Amino acid sequence: MVFLQRRRVNIIKLNREEFFIGDTVDEATLNHHKNLRVLLQRCQEKIIKLKREKFFLYCKQIPFFGQLLTHEGLTPDLAKVKAITEMKKIMMMCLMFNAS
Repeated sequence: MVFLQRRRVNIIKLNREEFFIGDTVDEATLNHHKNLRVLLQRCQEKIIKLKREKFFLYCKQIPFFGQLLTHEGLTPDLAKVKAITEMKKIMMMCLMFNAS
C-alpha cells in the first residue's frame, strides 16, 4: 500500500498547466507531448516501471475493461462479445447434458 501511495505522489507532482478552449490542436498536441515527456522522465527518475503492453500512443481505440474506448465513446469489444456468446452455448450444452 505504501508503494502505491508513493507512486501516486511522485506522479501527481507534475507541473499542471491550464488549458483553454482557445488552444489550437497544435498547441494542445505540443502541451501533451511535453507533459508526456515529463511524466516518462519522472517515472525514470523515481524508478517507476511502466509496462510496454499497457502503453498506448496515437491509437484510434484502446481496450478498457472489456470495452473499446474510442473518440466516439465506449463500444463493446467484439472479441469479448464472441467469448460470452460461446460461453453461453457451452453452458446450455452442459445444462442439457446434466439434465439427461
